[in-house]
Parts: sequence; structure tokens; C-alpha cells
Amino acid sequence: MEFADKLSVLLPGIIIGVILFQTVVVAPTVFKSLGAELAGPFLRAIFPRLFLFVALCGFASCIERFFSNHELSFGLLSALVTVIFMLICFFLVPMTNKAKDNKNDGLFRGLHSLSVALTLVVLVVNLLAVFI
Repeated sequence: MEFADKLSVLLPGIIIGVILFQTVVVAPTVFKSLGAELAGPFLRAIFPRLFLFVALCGFASCIERFFSNHELSFGLLSALVTVIFMLICFFLVPMTNKAKDNKNDGLFRGLHSLSVALTLVVLVVNLLAVFI
């Protein structure tokens, strides 16, 4: 297996692992162990970093896919979706936090749901990218 082939699996694998670890392990554990009052500031600090890290991995995947294939492929498209959707999530964070602070529950739920949906799409396209 060539180095480029390893990267084409490793980068989506890192993305998948980070998203699953953050959502399945970190966030629930923080809420249970710190309580909502302390968990909020922590999660406000960690999620923007998560989105940027996943976007950076997606960007690295874009570069790897482009130079290894020189053609439009599902792997390249999934990497582009990863970068774009994670940057959207990153830029949604301040608006989501402001809606929560202003007790605008409807807007908060909508923005949070959009962020969750985009993250799920990124998770799925990266899972598919490993196997397609």
C-alpha cells in the first residue's frame, strides 16, 4: 500500500474518530461530570476547535485526493464537503451562543440542529469515502 493510499484512509478515519469521540464520549461526559453551568463554557471553547480541526483534516484530504487522482472523485468531493460544512459550523458557533445567551430558544434549536446535521453529513461522507 502506497503512502497516498494510506492517507486516503487515514485522514477520513481521523475525521470519523474525532467526530465520534467528541459527540459520544466528550460532550456527554462533560455534561454529566461538570453539570450544565460549567459544561457550557467548556463546550463553547471545544466545539469551535473541533470544527477547525476537522476542516483542516478535510483540507489535507482535499490536497491528498487532488494530487493522487487529478480527477473529480467521491473522495475529493467528500473532502470538500468536510471543509465547507465544518467552516459553516465554525461560523455558526457565535450565532448559536448569542441565541442561547439571549434565551432565543427557537433560533438556538435551529442553529444547533443545523450544526448537528452538517456534522452528521460530514461523518457519513467520510465513512463512505473510506469504502468507495
